[in-house]
Amino acid sequence: MAKHFIGLRTVKTIVAVFLSLVISSLREGSVPFYSAIAAVLCMQKDFENSFKVGYDRFIATIVGAILGCLFLMFEYYVYAIENQILRYLLVSLLLIPVIYICVYTKRPGSVATGCVVYLAIVINRAGQLPFAFAFNRFLDTTIGIVVAILINSYLKNPLKKVKD
Repeated sequence: MAKHFIGLRTVKTIVAVFLSLVISSLREGSVPFYSAIAAVLCMQKDFENSFKVGYDRFIATIVGAILGCLFLMFEYYVYAIENQILRYLLVSLLLIPVIYICVYTKRPGSVATGCVVYLAIVINRAGQLPFAFAFNRFLDTTIGIVVAILINSYLKNPLKKVKD
């Protein structure tokens, strides 16, 4: 059997990233980068695996966004942490609840994504109110997840035999 230069998974990834970038760019306050990354990470060899990975990433996105938002709200409304080393220490320590929640909910595959979403929110804070910023990062990531799952459900390998 001849090897092709690129496979179907590559094509699906390209389509998912493109659509994620386009959809995200239509939203005010969006950073399409997060949608594209989520699309890449959720694209799997088939719909079932993509759905499982996407579901785990969605749960992780919720966890990371909520905890990131809480941290930003603390800084915005209660106490602005001026000392950067102290802030980095607190940011790092607050990975503990992100990891714990992901593991406790029996989604250990979601730990990395939960941490990345949380860190993206608390480190890349950009002028927006805490809730708006966290919600926009949540939406950006969710767009990539949903697009990857949908692309994987519609673009199927025509050579793969369908189970009866």
